[in-house]
Amino acid sequence: MSIMLDRGSIVDGAEYFIYDIEAVGDSRDPKKCAMWDICILHYRSKTTMQQYIDPGWSSYPAAPHPELQTVTKDLLTTKGAIPFKEFIPRLMSMLYNHTHHASKVVLVSHGNYMLDKPLLEHEMSRCGELIPGNWYFFDTLPWFRSVYKHFSSYSLNNIYKSLFGVPISNRHSARSDTLALSRALQHSVGGSATLNGFLTGVLYTAYVTPLQRVRFIGSTVERKLIGCGVQCVEDLMHIFIRTCHIVPACMSTYLTTVVGIDVDSANKITASIVTLRLRT
Repeated sequence: MSIMLDRGSIVDGAEYFIYDIEAVGDSRDPKKCAMWDICILHYRSKTTMQQYIDPGWSSYPAAPHPELQTVTKDLLTTKGAIPFKEFIPRLMSMLYNHTHHASKVVLVSHGNYMLDKPLLEHEMSRCGELIPGNWYFFDTLPWFRSVYKHFSSYSLNNIYKSLFGVPISNRHSARSDTLALSRALQHSVGGSATLNGFLTGVLYTAYVTPLQRVRFIGSTVERKLIGCGVQCVEDLMHIFIRTCHIVPACMSTYLTTVVGIDVDSANKITASIVTLRLRT
């Protein structure tokens, strides 16, 4: 179940972890890429764990951008990379050493819903493991857009440079990006040693698609949908198929009359839903 975060609302037992994943392959499709570098930082204690991961591929594609590291077998060997399956116990230990029984683990990253969350889900699945139900995910991209409204770009590097006057050193390294995001987040909450009660947005569980993955759904519409009990894209698609019988006009009417979205936005969102339906 999704959790709506309002300013000042405390999530009982929540511990926040900042993380970053560097991937090789087609990052648009988690099935066609793999993790090769991951770093996790416990926000309150600043305890950090970084590990290079060996995807076990026979060969690796060249980096699509000059700023990105080209992954090779020799590089992974030099870095002491291990299979992700061997890393899972360390990951679990890192998270649960900082939480109590039945606490909520909140995994925070920049662009979380585009890459990190779906890739982590797929890496766990490839190893025959399930992400526990008390793990939640938070994407800082909508958060920074709401806090700093006039930045020219909301890439992590531009946010960091706008706040601190210098670019991220050694960016696109999981450790460097994790530390940079932690520092930028702490700045955005006025230097607070905790994020609980300061962030606004939505926490999503694993294996559901966040609503903002649908084009034209921003924070305001997302909040309205969740207020109506629509907590993820799967819920939205269920309404389109079961309630509206795959009739776009019916879906637009539902969004305007039930959710309270203006007609123009409802029509645009419906068109995006139709496109998603056709793809699946």
